[in-house]
Amino acid sequence: MWRLKKEVDMLIMNIIHDREIQNQSRNINEKQSDLLQKILEGVASDKTLNAREHNMNQLIVDLCKNIYFAGSESTALAVTWTLLLLALHPEWQQRVRSEISDTFDNKLPHSFHDMSKLQNLKV
Repeated sequence: MWRLKKEVDMLIMNIIHDREIQNQSRNINEKQSDLLQKILEGVASDKTLNAREHNMNQLIVDLCKNIYFAGSESTALAVTWTLLLLALHPEWQQRVRSEISDTFDNKLPHSFHDMSKLQNLKV
């Protein structure tokens, strides 16, 4: 397990290293605008980490692993997207909250095991 963790970390660090080399050879307007670039820029701009490069690298690796592993699981991705949409639309958040409260009679979370009630949820 330790070797696998080390191998995954090294693979990610190689990708990060390659991106940093690409960034050095390009001017600021030519840099890629993807999630990895945003992570690199965010960590680089964090003043609390600049003095500790090891922590910066570990933070980047950990963020990349979290995003990759969470993103590869469709259920986690669907839940994350749903929560984001509910956060953006409070009126729908209230509708969902009311429907759950009405359906499960405030016996949460144990009543989620009742599949017939779960199947009745519409919103």
